[in-house]
Amino acid sequence: MDARQLIGLQRAEFAMASRLDSLAVSIPILIMALSGAAVFLLEPLWTYAAAVAVLILTVLWAFLDWRFRRSRLQAERARRATLLMEGLGEDISSSELMNLSACFTVGAAKGKKLEDATYFSTGAAAGDKRLADNLEQSAFFSYYILRDCGTIAWLFFGLIFLIALLLFFVSIPSIQASQVQGAVRVLCAVLTLLTSAQVLGRALSYSIASRELGNLLPRLDAVRASGFPRPDLLLLLCDYNSVVEAAPMFLPWIYSLKRENLDRIWNDSRGAATDNDPSRRPVVRDLGG
Repeated sequence: MDARQLIGLQRAEFAMASRLDSLAVSIPILIMALSGAAVFLLEPLWTYAAAVAVLILTVLWAFLDWRFRRSRLQAERARRATLLMEGLGEDISSSELMNLSACFTVGAAKGKKLEDATYFSTGAAAGDKRLADNLEQSAFFSYYILRDCGTIAWLFFGLIFLIALLLFFVSIPSIQASQVQGAVRVLCAVLTLLTSAQVLGRALSYSIASRELGNLLPRLDAVRASGFPRPDLLLLLCDYNSVVEAAPMFLPWIYSLKRENLDRIWNDSRGAATDNDPSRRPVVRDLGG
């Protein structure tokens, strides 16, 4: 398995992880909605049915979350291998490649469709400069995607918070006194969901990750100006891996929505460098797989 094949499988695995993550994140919202509705159900049969549905959804969430984590761990492992093989030109042992290939949860056919010989735009020879170019391109695109994901996550958090408060205060005059306590419980359930890792936690993680990548780009410029010292470059590689692996998955539709704008930013920011060095010709690629 060469770097081109590994890139295709990596992209397919990330796409699978993104879909699983989207499904897993939506289930706690359904559980909250069912739990809130159960508070106002007067018929015992419907209450029991809601409880069973919540139990089933909880089991389904646990399965999807497990599958997501397994898929993402494999995708991240492939991404790290890709940076080493494609950047430094290092050969990974056949036993490691065999183990890596065996752990993919997507088929070879899906990976074949996503293979891209121009996944990285640099034309530099394998070595420190090529690794720095690849790392810079990855950090640049990841920064803008994570920043936009964070904006969407914060807007979602604020919207749900305002809707929950509005519905609560609007419904107070029209509900019976015996149901006020139930309405308060529902509001508490909504606020609990909002402050969980699924909503507030994701918004914070997106913001932190984009900030860290924004700080990483000037450090890459400093490494480039210093002639690519290997210890500094490897430290930046480790830092980049740490940031993107701790961040939530990209929203599956955000890149296609922002593609033209990202294309313009990348070309504008690297236009002068491209004129002086054809090996750094920018190529927009689909990071989301």
